Amino acid sequence: PATRLGIFALLRQKLLDARQYREKWERYRDSVAQGDDASEPKRDLELETLAKVLAGEIAIDCHCYVASEIVTLLGIAEEFELPLTCLSHALEAYKVRDRIAGKGISVLTHTDWWGYKHEAYDAIPYQPGMLAEEDINVVIISDSGDVIRRLNGEAAKVVKYSGISEDQALAMITINAARALEIDSRCGSIEVGKDADLAIFDRHPLDSFSRCVTTLVEGEILFSDDQYNQGPGTQGGAR
Repeated sequence: PATRLGIFALLRQKLLDARQYREKWERYRDSVAQGDDASEPKRDLELETLAKVLAGEIAIDCHCYVASEIVTLLGIAEEFELPLTCLSHALEAYKVRDRIAGKGISVLTHTDWWGYKHEAYDAIPYQPGMLAEEDINVVIISDSGDVIRRLNGEAAKVVKYSGISEDQALAMITINAARALEIDSRCGSIEVGKDADLAIFDRHPLDSFSRCVTTLVEGEILFSDDQYNQGPGTQGGAR
């Protein structure tokens, strides 16, 4: 389909097909358990995957942008009781934040990315703070292999535009991301028993002049600035 209406119609039909597929297999297994001579249904790997979604075995991270498609998706998720856990990009989520709040859905979004295509025209840098005010789990992300190395700078922008606390902003690139991925029991914050994945900076991480001087992955030093400095005046040497 070339329209949002067509895309959602196709999605809904696929979910209906998956529901029938799941019910067909449930009837088959019940018949076998009762000793009946039943014919095994033909396997369909696409519908089998969607059936696992309907059963709550596979969570959904939906790529979206504008408010209308977010609301439509929420309606479909409610109709089929889907395990919708994340809305990625979702640049107009702030317009329907009251519809998202309280559903346990994380919003993975940008800070000041705007105007690069039609769906991004109404993107605003105030969104992360507006969503956080509704107790929505907000994660700052980037599609850029370059910017992703400086998410601390992106988090600093949230403080500038939304006036939230530095701790709240840092959470958007640490523990909130772990919650969205459902691995917060292992990483995302500095606690006893968690994987020791740490980045150590030479000043406050939200300071635009800060430099990462040491990184640890599972407790092992992966990078240390001392290994790369070639002397006074260098900026980290080899990279």
